[in-house]
Amino acid sequence: MEGPLYVDQREPDERASRVEDRLNRFAEEGKRERDIRNTVRTVLKDVWSEFYAWKPDKCRQLLRELTVLSLSEPTLLDDLARSTLGAHVDDMAVDSEDSTELSFTTLDFDRGGQYTLMCQESPFDWHEDYPKYEACTPSAQNIRTDNDASTADFIPYDGEDGFDSREFVLRFGYLAWQLDPNWHDPDAEVIAIEAAARLINEDKFPVHVIDRQRILPRLRIVGQPKDGLLSQMSQRDLLLSWPGARSTPELQSAPGFPQYSLWDQVTEHIDRFCPNPNCLEVLCLTHKEPNEMIDRRQARIGNSDLRLINREPCGPLCFLLVENNDSDVVAWMPDQIVEDVLNMFPDVICCELAKICRKSCNEIFLQRCQIVSDDNLGLTAELMPNPNIKFLDDVYTDERAYEPIDFCKHAGPCDNLNCRLRFKGCRCKNNQKAQVEYHRGQSNTAHSCSNQMLQHDQYPLLEVKIAKYGMGTFATQHINANRCVGEYVAELFPNENILEMLHRHRHLNYSFNLNGFCCLDAVTVGNETRCINCPEHDHKDQQNVDAKVVSVNGEHRIKFVTEKRIRSGQELLWYYGDAYWGVNGPNIS
Repeated sequence: MEGPLYVDQREPDERASRVEDRLNRFAEEGKRERDIRNTVRTVLKDVWSEFYAWKPDKCRQLLRELTVLSLSEPTLLDDLARSTLGAHVDDMAVDSEDSTELSFTTLDFDRGGQYTLMCQESPFDWHEDYPKYEACTPSAQNIRTDNDASTADFIPYDGEDGFDSREFVLRFGYLAWQLDPNWHDPDAEVIAIEAAARLINEDKFPVHVIDRQRILPRLRIVGQPKDGLLSQMSQRDLLLSWPGARSTPELQSAPGFPQYSLWDQVTEHIDRFCPNPNCLEVLCLTHKEPNEMIDRRQARIGNSDLRLINREPCGPLCFLLVENNDSDVVAWMPDQIVEDVLNMFPDVICCELAKICRKSCNEIFLQRCQIVSDDNLGLTAELMPNPNIKFLDDVYTDERAYEPIDFCKHAGPCDNLNCRLRFKGCRCKNNQKAQVEYHRGQSNTAHSCSNQMLQHDQYPLLEVKIAKYGMGTFATQHINANRCVGEYVAELFPNENILEMLHRHRHLNYSFNLNGFCCLDAVTVGNETRCINCPEHDHKDQQNVDAKVVSVNGEHRIKFVTEKRIRSGQELLWYYGDAYWGVNGPNIS
């Protein structure tokens, strides 16, 4: 019998064993992920059940605390007074409402139920109730509304007689809760943050492992440090009064909170600063347009040329005394703050940057040498195109939308007294029109501008009190003619169509057309000028102030100017116009 023609003497193939090991490893990882996922679900379910087992009873308890004892039932104090004073209780009643004065009898009680009747009476004048009014938030500047013309945030006056809620809703395309991607359920956030706290502190789950399950809201979003549930909940007061919040205080020590660099802080808050010349403040309420983000600036001055700007050293540690290759001699460490400052101000002399960074300027210079290379500086500057700027004058189609101001000025700053561009002076009277600059940083106070009332809120003091028709605005001092008495401050709307129905229901109209694009409505936001009344229709000559639309740093605003001298205590009156009154009474729309 013949043997086999071929015998395979190779080692067994290890590929099958490697595949089997990989499958086993995947199975173990899958089981571990399922266990983590089940744990997250179980913890979330437990917290959810604990929270809603506590909330209904807590809400009922809070509502019971708001109940008021009915005055129609006899109280213990009434019973005690009648048992002590007897028939004298009826003598303590105040006068009837028909009387113009109120008088009270003062009783002094002694021990043992004795009392002493005092003959002294304290009269009080009777005050009439204030007429109907709308609550108004005081403000010193216009507040741009966040409302979208196609979206209704809520239904005002819902359920009141005469207000058609259905008609109001049909004026919009959507309700705010249908479109707002940032709408959050506060209960769900409290439950999620408590579940995350238990998973982090008790089960020792990292944040990225919890986010990978996609059961809870994202705790942290990569690349967006200010977003995520951890960052958002750290900026609000946590609900610690419910029994299940045992782990929430420990959440502050959870790992992974982002560390902000100086550049991150500047770029994050640049959108919150208003660069408008009328504001120059953080969190402006008038201009809510997003600002242009700053970019890392490219250096245009080389390290060697930077020495030519300043020839005198600022001290023994000045960068002028250090060479570019002295990094091994000078003790310095790279600093992230210095790098961020150099990215924002690369061509500022190091002596000035040292004051900002609180370091010696030679350290600033050595780190600049690491960032800025003189070899690539010229090539980068050549590749950077020159900006093509074309200046055009604004064209106003509506001449009534603004009031031009003829002020004195000249083009270009003055560096010295012999500058040919320096304006020699104007023929304006003192304290009128624009300020004249005789030299850079110097001006003549006699020619100071007096047309900056709106910029600096320089108005006479006004008083709001009861007038012949509701509330009125009165002068507290003598005011000369042609004096600005205030700005019409209100809520800024894109148009007034959405306000028409509300005006009809209130029987009040505080809308003021600012220009062809937006209007001001002072129903809920305003100042003293909101209450300036209109003289009677047959007495237009009683008007003593006038409203004018002016342009302040390119922004339309409304100011009230006196037409005649106003005495102290006199009411400010402005005729609303024939279009407001119409033929059959006030045109409230």
